[in-house]
Amino acid sequence: AALAACGGMSRGGERVKLRLSIAGPSGSITGTTVVDDAGNAQLAACAAQEVGRLPVKKVQKPQIGAMLTLKF
Repeated sequence: AALAACGGMSRGGERVKLRLSIAGPSGSITGTTVVDDAGNAQLAACAAQEVGRLPVKKVQKPQIGAMLTLKF
């Protein structure tokens, strides 16, 4: 979803790194933080917003974290 929605902002070859905070029991992403914007802050902000809408597999832990790298 993020690749399709934000791909038009890419200059090509960027790798955006995001840190996710996930509410385990609900499987919802409660926060996204840009770790590396690959020199394209607009692309990174778009990617973080789009990824924040994605559903995640539910787990028993109250909260978990994950790192995600998107290649544009």
